[in-house]
Amino acid sequence: MFEIGNECAGGFAAWRRMRGRGSVEHARPAFSEHRKHDLLDVVPLSEVGGHRWEGNQRPGHVQDESPPVVLLGDVAASGAGFAGIKESPLRTGPDPTGQAMRAEAEIEHDPAATGQGSGQIWAGAMDGVASGTQASIAVPADTLTDGWKIRWRLRAVAGDAASAWSDWQQVTVDVVQPGEEPLAQTTGPVIRTDQSFTAAAWLRWSDKDGDYTVLEQKGTRQAPFRLGNTAEHGLVFTFTSADATDATVEGVLSGVEPPIDEWFHVAGTYDAATRTATLYLNGAQAGTAQLSFPAWDAQAPLRIGAAMAGSMDETVAYQRPLSASGVADLFTQAQAATAPAAPSVTVSPARTSPGITTSASSTAAADDGSFYRRVDLEDCLALDDNYDGDTADSYVTWMKGEYAFGQSRIHESTYNYCWSSYIYVLEFAENPFTGGMVRAAKRSLLKKAKKKSGQSVEVEDDDAFRFRATWVMHTYLGGTGGKEFSEGQLFAQSFKVFTRFDQFAIVDGDGDVKVPSGDLSGIEIASHPGQGLGECRYQSGSRKERDVSAWHAAPDAEFMFGWPDGIDKNRVHRCEVGVVAFIPGEDVGTGLAIPLWSRKLVDSRFMLEQEKILRHGSGIPVSDWDGAPYTELVPEVQCDWQKLGGPRTPTRIGGCIIPSVPRVFVMSKSKNPDFVEVINHIEKALKQRNNADTAPPKRPGHDWTKPELPPAKTTIALPVNKVIPGNWADVTSKPLTKVNTTDATINRRQFSGLRFTTDAGTTDVKRWPNVPDDFVVPPRELAGVNYCKYYFYDQYAVTRSWYYGVPKAGWLNCDEYPFASTKEGAGRQDGNYSIRAVSKDDNILHGRALNRFYSDYRVVPGEQFWVKVVS
Repeated sequence: MFEIGNECAGGFAAWRRMRGRGSVEHARPAFSEHRKHDLLDVVPLSEVGGHRWEGNQRPGHVQDESPPVVLLGDVAASGAGFAGIKESPLRTGPDPTGQAMRAEAEIEHDPAATGQGSGQIWAGAMDGVASGTQASIAVPADTLTDGWKIRWRLRAVAGDAASAWSDWQQVTVDVVQPGEEPLAQTTGPVIRTDQSFTAAAWLRWSDKDGDYTVLEQKGTRQAPFRLGNTAEHGLVFTFTSADATDATVEGVLSGVEPPIDEWFHVAGTYDAATRTATLYLNGAQAGTAQLSFPAWDAQAPLRIGAAMAGSMDETVAYQRPLSASGVADLFTQAQAATAPAAPSVTVSPARTSPGITTSASSTAAADDGSFYRRVDLEDCLALDDNYDGDTADSYVTWMKGEYAFGQSRIHESTYNYCWSSYIYVLEFAENPFTGGMVRAAKRSLLKKAKKKSGQSVEVEDDDAFRFRATWVMHTYLGGTGGKEFSEGQLFAQSFKVFTRFDQFAIVDGDGDVKVPSGDLSGIEIASHPGQGLGECRYQSGSRKERDVSAWHAAPDAEFMFGWPDGIDKNRVHRCEVGVVAFIPGEDVGTGLAIPLWSRKLVDSRFMLEQEKILRHGSGIPVSDWDGAPYTELVPEVQCDWQKLGGPRTPTRIGGCIIPSVPRVFVMSKSKNPDFVEVINHIEKALKQRNNADTAPPKRPGHDWTKPELPPAKTTIALPVNKVIPGNWADVTSKPLTKVNTTDATINRRQFSGLRFTTDAGTTDVKRWPNVPDDFVVPPRELAGVNYCKYYFYDQYAVTRSWYYGVPKAGWLNCDEYPFASTKEGAGRQDGNYSIRAVSKDDNILHGRALNRFYSDYRVVPGEQFWVKVVS
C-alpha cells in the first residue's frame, strides 16, 4: 500500500488505495486515466537555426534570412499504440507581425540500424501555431514499433520563410503499452521537491543492471530528483540543477548493487538546509552527497514505479528528511506489518519411532508466536511410577548396566528440546546377556546415603537410588539486529539449558520408598551440561556437585551456551548438546556419569527405526561420550547467521534450531483462501501417479537442456507422469533443498525470461516474442515472456496488451513447483516440474507465506524441507 506522511496527506484527495504488491508488468485500470509517460529518451534542442526574428518586417520577409527558433521537448506515449510529441514540446520564436506559423516534423529509420527497414517513416505538421507559443505534434497510432532505432528532426515555417531543419536526433523507440505504465500516479504533486523530503519503497527486482526510476515528479524536461538504479553506479539518489536539457546532475552514486530476486528497502532523504542527499538500503546508509546547487520544484504528479521492471510495495513520502534512525524505524516497521488474511503455515509432527514427539507449528504472517512457544520444565516432567502406558504420550523404557531408565520422555520442536526420566542407580544390576544379577561396580555410591538426622541408610541388594532428571533446551531466533527478536537480550546463536533434579528417594525392589526426598542426604550429584561433536561452547552456569538435600530445596539450574570468536558465520554449524548427571565416587576421580538422553535405537529394530528418523530428520549422530560408539538420539543444535525475510515477513538475522525436527510447509485450502490457486497447483503436481497432464508435458526423449525449445502441447507421443519431490504425505518422496538467489534465477530461466520457439518443424511454429534473432528485446519485456503464455494461452489472450505476439495479462503470474528457491526446481533440466498460470495476487501472498516459513524455521540454503496440502 502507499503511505503518506501527515504533512502531505492533503495532496492525495483522489488517491486510490491498492490491495497487495504490484508489478510493473501489469498496471491497475484504476489509474489509466491519469497516465502519460516518456516514450523516447531524447535530449531537447536548445535552439535550431541559431537566430531569432529581429526588427519590424513585413509578412513573408525575413531580415538577414534568419529563421525562427525551434525548441524541442520530450516525446511521449499517450495511450495504446499512440506515440506523440508531448504537449508543449515546440516553441516558436516571436514573429513581429503576429503571423501564425507551421511546425513540421520528419521521422525516419536510423541509417545505422539493421533489420528494421530504411528511409522515412512519417512526416507531419501542425498549422496555426501562434507566435511565441508552444505546440505538440502527434505521431499516429501504429506508426512506430517498439525497439526501432529512429532519428527525427523539426523546423518552423512562417509564410514563405522556413527555418533550417534541426540536426537529426537519434533515439530508440520504447512504446508504452497499457500495462507498462508506472504502477500508479497521483492526481497532483505530493511533495515540494525544493524543500526537505523523504521518499522510500520496498522493491523486488530480477536485474541488478536495470536502468530504473522508482519515484519521480517530472518537470517539462527533467525530474528534480531520481531514486533508482543504473548499471554503472548501482542504486542512486540524484538531483538535477534545473528543468533544462543541459542541467547538471549530482547526488549519491552508491556503487552498491541492489539485491536480486528478494525484497529490499530503499530510501532517499534530502535536507534542503544543507543541500544533503542521503541514500539508504535496508535501513543502513549506502551513501551521502552534498549538492552544489539548490533543488528545484516540479509541480507534477508523483509517478510510482516510473520506469522499472519488478515489484514494489510500502511506498512512502514525507515533507521532511528522516534521520538515520527514522529510516531504520521505517525499515523495521514495514517488516512487522501483518499481511492480510494471515496465511497459515505449520510444521507437522514427525512420524518417528514410538517414544519421541517431534513437532512445531506456526501461522505465517501472524503475530501469535505459536512457532516460538516455549516448553518449560513443568511441561516436560515425566509421569510418576504408576504411569499407565497411555500411548498419547511419548515414553520409552530401557536398561543398561548399573542404572535403569524408565519412562523417558522426549519432546522436540523447532526451538525447544526436552527430556525427562526417572533414573535408578542400583547396588546390583541385571546382566543383559545371562539374566543374572551382578554386583555393580559403583556400589559404594549408595553407601553414602543417610537420613537428615545423620542416621545411615541400610541398603539391600535390590535397593536403588532413584531421582527424576528433567532438562529443557531453548534455542533462539534473531531479529533485525541479530539478537533474539522477542526480547533482544541474547544473541540469536546463544542457547540455554535448564535442568531439574527432584523426586529423590531410596526405594526397594518393589519400588516402595524407604527414604523420601525430604529426609535424604549424603549423596552428591551434579548437573553437567556439555557439548559433544561441534564447536559450540559451554559459557556459564554452575556444574558443581550438590547434596541431594540442597537439590531438594532448590532443584533447578540454568546454563548458557554459545560459539567461539572467529567462527565462520558464512556457514551453518551443528553441535551436540547433552546433560550428564554426575555422582562422584568414594575415591577422587571416580564416579558415575549418567547421560540424560535415550539410547533407544540399538536393538533388533535398528535399521527400521533408523530409516524412519533419517527419512524425516537430519540423521542420527554417532557419539562416543562414554567410550563406546553407540548410535544414539543425541540432541543437536544448528545455528546460522544469515539474514532472511522481507516485506510483510519480518527480517530475521540468524538463529538456532533443533535440526532433528522436520520442517514441513503446510498449506490449507480453507485457511489460506488468498492463495488457493497456488495450493491447487502444488497439490496436482504432487500426485505422482496422476500428473502427466501438468505443463510442460514430459515426454520420453525430449531434450530439457534446450529451454528455448519447450515440448509441444500436443503430439502423438503421450506425456508421462512426473517424479516431483517434497511431498510430506508420501514416505517415499524426497525432500526439497533450499538454494540461494543465483540458483533460483537459473531455475526460473528454464521457463521464464527467455526467448523460445514452440512447435518447431510444424506449420504452427512460433517465436516468443515474434522478432528476428538480431532484434534486441528490452529486459523488462523479456521478463514477461514465459512458457505459461504458450501452455495457458487462452487465459492470457483476453488481454489488450501485447508485445510482438506475447500477451501480457499482468493480472496473471506463471507459478512453478518445485519452487524456484529449491535445488529440485526446473533448472535440473529433467522435466520433473510443473507450471501453471495463477492469479498474481495469489502468487504474491503465497510467496510471502513461503518466505516467512523460510525465515521463522531457518530454512537457509542447503537445508531440507517438505510441503503438505490439507483441506
